[in-house]
Amino acid sequence: MGNKKVRSKTILKHSWIRPYLQQNKGLLMLVLCLGVMTFISAGALMFTSGYLISKSATQPENILLVYVPIVLVRAFGIARPVFRYFERLASHNLVLKFLSSMRIRLYSALEKKALHLKSHFSTGDLLGLLADDLEHIQNVYLKTIFPSGVAIFLYFLTVVGLGYFSIPFAILIGTLIFLLVAILPLISLLVTRKNYIMTKKLRVQSYENLTDAVMGINDWHISGRYSDFIKINEKQVIKMEEYDSKLEQFNRRRQFFIQLITGIITILMIIFITGMVEVGALTHICIAAFVLVVFPVIDAFKSVPDSFSMTTSYDASLSRLENVEETIGEAKKTIENQSLKNQPIAIKFEDVSFAYEDKDNLVIEHLTFTVKQGEKIALLGKSGAGKSTVGKLLLGSVFP
Repeated sequence: MGNKKVRSKTILKHSWIRPYLQQNKGLLMLVLCLGVMTFISAGALMFTSGYLISKSATQPENILLVYVPIVLVRAFGIARPVFRYFERLASHNLVLKFLSSMRIRLYSALEKKALHLKSHFSTGDLLGLLADDLEHIQNVYLKTIFPSGVAIFLYFLTVVGLGYFSIPFAILIGTLIFLLVAILPLISLLVTRKNYIMTKKLRVQSYENLTDAVMGINDWHISGRYSDFIKINEKQVIKMEEYDSKLEQFNRRRQFFIQLITGIITILMIIFITGMVEVGALTHICIAAFVLVVFPVIDAFKSVPDSFSMTTSYDASLSRLENVEETIGEAKKTIENQSLKNQPIAIKFEDVSFAYEDKDNLVIEHLTFTVKQGEKIALLGKSGAGKSTVGKLLLGSVFP
């Protein structure tokens, strides 16, 4: 339990997670409340349905005796998908706002070293950042933070609700649910950590191999090692399939354990409600109503183990994004330290000539001008006159 708290707390405090949650606390609470109301509506629907079935089976003398449950079944039947729809709408709207801010943040960081990215990052790393890591972070919210927050709220509501009838029974059910929301997620995290790390490394290597295939496949072919290139890719695919197979086996065992816990809770609920009926605290009509509530409530806890087992993959993506900012920040500090401070800066071209491949065909010939700090100039000329080349010379991407 301790490790799980530390790991989840680390993710929530990450610079790519925490600031966005703090800036949108209102929307976050709205998403959690809508999620809780979805499961409450589902539980109320099953309760009223069970009550209605049991009441109708007693053959009431008047239809008005079951009119209220009929209306409640319709009301909760409508409320559940409505709350679910607005919860999905609010959660995806919130996540898209996060991703938009993250893209701007990442692109702004990369823009500062746009001319020298290749000296710090490989093409495969950049492709992994833009195509995989950034998009993968949305699962932190949709599959971990939001479901876990809803599950924690429902966990306390369930224990408090059962405690109204019997404190020992509430402790017993709370312990069983604790296995689903704490112990099983911790086991899932420990088991899947190594597989996720290795799968992530293989996926990054696949991106690098992809760039090699696009940019250097001719070199492989000319060197006569084309078959070696194919074998390398085949080995990586086989390894990824092996790790995926191990994860699938563990997921099947975990799903069986969840179903087992659900069955135990259901049986205990039947025994408890039956005992309450025998002492006269409840009527026999409530047996089916209370038992059916178990299934939608357990659904809220089923996704928690899978959510926490994915935190390792989030850590890898978050670390890569953080390393990008650190690398660019260090490069920026180096440039600032080398810059001239408290001195007037002027850009000066003095008799500059430049040609690309054909040395006889000069793009710029004997160009001379000076731009002092704070001045603005405009370069005018027809296409091919050398305006873009002057800009490249200023940026240092080409040299005379």
